[in-house]
Amino acid sequence: MKVTRILQNISLLQRNKSLSGDAHTRKLFKCVNKCFKSLISDGKDYYSMEDLENVINHKIKPKYKIQPVSLSPEARKKLVGEQDFVFDENNNLKHLTIGLLFKRGRFKKESLPVFIHELTHALIAIEFPKTVRRMAIAESVITNIDKSKNLPVLGKQYNRFYSNSLNNEETVKPENIDKLLETLKTKLKRLLAGLSAEQKINIIQMLRYDLQGEYYANMIEKQAADIMRKKEIKLNEYYDDFDYSKFFFIEKLNLLKETFLEIANTERIRHSRAILKKHQ
Repeated sequence: MKVTRILQNISLLQRNKSLSGDAHTRKLFKCVNKCFKSLISDGKDYYSMEDLENVINHKIKPKYKIQPVSLSPEARKKLVGEQDFVFDENNNLKHLTIGLLFKRGRFKKESLPVFIHELTHALIAIEFPKTVRRMAIAESVITNIDKSKNLPVLGKQYNRFYSNSLNNEETVKPENIDKLLETLKTKLKRLLAGLSAEQKINIIQMLRYDLQGEYYANMIEKQAADIMRKKEIKLNEYYDDFDYSKFFFIEKLNLLKETFLEIANTERIRHSRAILKKHQ
C-alpha cells in the first residue's frame, strides 16, 4: 500500500470535531495526529522504545520528557498500557512515562492505538497543568483523610469506585441507563460520606478529570483503530469486539458535574446563611 494512500483522511482531529473545543484541546489533538501520521506511514511493523521516543521528540517537542517503557511483569497481567509520572526529590514533575507491551524490546505496530491512547494521557498532563495540580490536591486530601480522621482507606475506595463504576464497560442497554446512573449516584454518595464540602469537591473534580482524560484517550484510540482497519493495516485482535459505547462516558461525566454543582450550591447557600447570621 502506498504511503500517499495511507496519509489520506487519517487526521484524528478532523474525525473528532466534537472533542476539539478549546485551544489546549486542539493543540493536544494536533500533537497526537503528528505522531500517528508519522508512525502509520513509516512501513515498519515493530518499534523500539527509542523509535517511539524519537517520534515524540521530533513531532511534538514536549515541555517534559515522555519516555516509552516496558510494562512491569505485574502490570502485564492486567494492562495493555499505562501512563505514569516521575517526580524529583522535591515532588516536582521530572518526566512522564508510557508503559507498553514491549517483547524482546519491540512494540508491535498492530497495537499502535494503545500507544496513541497513553500518549494522549501524557499530553493531557502537560497541556492541562491545572488539572494535574487539582489531582495532586485531591491525592493529598485522600492521604490526609486516611491518616487524620481514621476513616476507611479512601484511596482504595476511590480506585475501586473509579475502576468498577466509572472507567468500565457496562452490561446495561442504553434504554436502561437511568437506572445505572441512579445506582452510580448512590455509590458516589457512599464514597463521599463523612467528608467536608471542600473535600467532596476535590474528590469529585479528581474523578471528573480522570474520566474526562479517559474519554479523550478512548475516543482517539478508537479513531486510530478505525483508520488502521479501514486502511487494512494489521490490528491487534484486542480491537475486534471492543465497544467503547458501553462505557457511557458522557452520561457518567454529566452525573459527576451535576453532583459537583449540587454540593457547590449547597455550600454557597450555607456560607451565605452563616454570613447573614453573623451580621444579625
